[in-house]
Amino acid sequence: MNSVTEKTIRAYHTDCFGHVYHGRYVELLEDGRWSYLEDNTRLAKILHEKKILHAVVHMNISFRKAAALGDRLRIETGVESATENSVTMGQNIFASGTGETILSAKVTQVYYIKSPENFLPVSDKVFSEWTDLQKIINW
Repeated sequence: MNSVTEKTIRAYHTDCFGHVYHGRYVELLEDGRWSYLEDNTRLAKILHEKKILHAVVHMNISFRKAAALGDRLRIETGVESATENSVTMGQNIFASGTGETILSAKVTQVYYIKSPENFLPVSDKVFSEWTDLQKIINW
């Protein structure tokens, strides 16, 4: 299941050239991943109840077009791949008005309890509610 969230570019997102500052895209992508969890309430509830945290360990962003003040952006987020220890989310940001691709990203996260050294296997029963992973990993 993909999640979609929309954001309007504000002045604090932009640099002195009037474009979205590249570091702000990382925050927009994070908003998209949080929206994904909010849209998957059962998964979010399980992660919270079990005190399972997640950390980004790798991010690959391909910038295609600049966004500017006042632009409305659509952030689409979904599971792209998974291993025993990590999940890679595929994310795309589009201009809402034109549908043009602003950027594409792959963000790899690990799940852990208390410290990143205690990685949890993604195939753990905690993730049985994560239907996107069930399509990727043969449980």
